[in-house]
Amino acid sequence: MARALMEALERVKEYPAPTEIIVACNGCTDRSAAIARLYPVTVVDDPKSGMSFGNNLGGRCARNDLIFFWDVDTFLAPGALADLARVVRGRGSVAGGFRVLPDRVYPRSMAFYAIMNHFCRKRQAPPAGTVIISRAVYEKVGGFDESIPQGTGSDLVRRALDAGAGFAWVDTPHCRTSVRRFEKRGYLRQLLEWRRNIRYHSAGRKDELSRHEYDVIR
Repeated sequence: MARALMEALERVKEYPAPTEIIVACNGCTDRSAAIARLYPVTVVDDPKSGMSFGNNLGGRCARNDLIFFWDVDTFLAPGALADLARVVRGRGSVAGGFRVLPDRVYPRSMAFYAIMNHFCRKRQAPPAGTVIISRAVYEKVGGFDESIPQGTGSDLVRRALDAGAGFAWVDTPHCRTSVRRFEKRGYLRQLLEWRRNIRYHSAGRKDELSRHEYDVIR
């Protein structure tokens, strides 16, 4: 993951001011924190692992009005943040996500991502790797729920919308993300798990979400 982090940080200079870049290194056993400190970013480091814990570790340091959480294996084109700014400008509190494309383009991956993006937009439930949220509403709802192992992005956005935020969706394909999880676990299996998680969220069944562990894919 250190190589992916370095590639992501090389793009920092392309992001428009006043972008604030925070790198949350939680439970890292490689040189990620040391590499991040070589760039003009804020680095927060903690030995505790956990996806939602890491997101909150970074999110609670944020000072700008809008926070965008993205995974280190999600690659942003230079125009991504400019399009995000246009979508949310003048809208007050928002929560949502980006349309995402696969980093390996072939018929199966493109078909899967087309279904996923349609589903995420229709159900207003983006995955955790591309979550957009206003800082005020993020703080109001208490950030990511660290008690559930998966479906955390959808859960955060749902709670933000329930708290009065408007749904924001950036439909321009500026984000590409790794397909290694889907290739290892199976595209259909992953899609069905996402659908299951959304149903549990809609029904308020966090007890069911807590029963399903999140597989860490390196």
